[in-house]
Amino acid sequence: MKNKNKILISCAIIFASCVIGITLYVRFETIPECKSTPVTSSASDWCESLDNELYKLHNDYREAMGLPTFYPNDKLAFVAKLKIEEMIEYNYWDHKNPETGQVSTWSFMKAEGYEYLLAGENLGKDYNYADEIMNFWINSPEHKKNLDGDYTDIGIAVDCDERYKQGNNLVVVVFGKPNQLENR
Repeated sequence: MKNKNKILISCAIIFASCVIGITLYVRFETIPECKSTPVTSSASDWCESLDNELYKLHNDYREAMGLPTFYPNDKLAFVAKLKIEEMIEYNYWDHKNPETGQVSTWSFMKAEGYEYLLAGENLGKDYNYADEIMNFWINSPEHKKNLDGDYTDIGIAVDCDERYKQGNNLVVVVFGKPNQLENR
């Protein structure tokens, strides 16, 4: 009998969390698939899953808003990974590196040969689901500007390593519009 009650309570919690998730997205005309539990496989599988889901959610959002979808860009994904590595190494959480006062992402983009007309960056940490972080960015005016921006390309990096002292599950999204299509 105790197991049956535990199952019923678990189902009620899962249902409530799905209803909350759906309610948050109704405003954006996109209802995400509810997840009953966090991914419990290895950290690298979970990160890859989160990465892929974020690409999909970015383009689902763009389509729902009547905007062109993003092209995944390997250079920008590498730049996003460099940004994560830098934040871990210097133990900071910001768009600007506190040592230099500069947004290092822009210099990383140039170093990787991505010459841009426009560039943007969204950061996230401590999220367990892709739809949670997307909802945060959609509801944040500054982050939403990047989601709605005149960018064509996107690169995403996710790091689930616990070596970062300020939180876990780091996400960096780099947006770009190249000055020439050959930069893709």
